[in-house]
Amino acid sequence: MASTPSGAHPHGYVAETSTAVLVRDSKDKGGPHLSFTPAAWESFLTLATAPAALSQ
Repeated sequence: MASTPSGAHPHGYVAETSTAVLVRDSKDKGGPHLSFTPAAWESFLTLATAPAALSQ
């Protein structure tokens, strides 16, 4: 499993496996998490970083 330290994502922690991307609040380690398929996560990142999304 690959993970991204919360320093790279100031509001969340991301862990990746071959079948899921798990995201949680970096300040609430025992709290709920979101689970995405890798394809859904890629789609989210593409939309979230698109120039139109950044200008709104």
